[in-house]
Amino acid sequence: MKIIAHRCGTDRYPGLTVQAALYSLEIGADYAEMDVRYTRDLQPVICHDADPRALYRGTHSLDEMLGSVPSIVLHIKEGGDKMPILLGLIEEHGCGDRVVLGVTAASDAAQVKRFDPDIPVLAFMPSPESAAEFAAQGADILRLWENWATGDAVRQAQALGKEVWIMARGRRGCGYTSKRNLLLWRRLGVGGVLVNDVRKTKIILAEETQP
Repeated sequence: MKIIAHRCGTDRYPGLTVQAALYSLEIGADYAEMDVRYTRDLQPVICHDADPRALYRGTHSLDEMLGSVPSIVLHIKEGGDKMPILLGLIEEHGCGDRVVLGVTAASDAAQVKRFDPDIPVLAFMPSPESAAEFAAQGADILRLWENWATGDAVRQAQALGKEVWIMARGRRGCGYTSKRNLLLWRRLGVGGVLVNDVRKTKIILAEETQP
């Protein structure tokens, strides 16, 4: 089961930074996940919040992240007619083989696949019921929230022929879950989990595979 460092991970450094992303990958994450928004002049930057003030508080440009971090999941918060800007940067950096593009609209999945059918697309679906729509438009991975991730929901998503990733969201908030859930998801054949604590997750999964 892949470990995806949610918001680049928070094991040591502030989230959504180059330092956090590189550290998470160093300690065992398969990908560093980060959010992409646009400034007023349509420059793509790494930022979770829609608040325009947040776009200027020490954010990294997408260009900087693509040039610094080798394995990235981009949560594209604003797609549609802005997608060509992001896809142009992907092409410029020649990094289509080391990114996963996370989309919130099925039409954006189709845009990515028209651009390059080999780039993996992660569906940040608004509901489990939209899984078939995203799958039909080319999404390769379906994201389920933790509270959606019943055994039946996971199997139904897998029946579409797609990999399933789960966004952890437990008592401590988004990015956190329990050992019990991690082990259950692995038994269900879940392909990846988005978590904040990369090191802790890595230890739990490693311990449970030892003879």
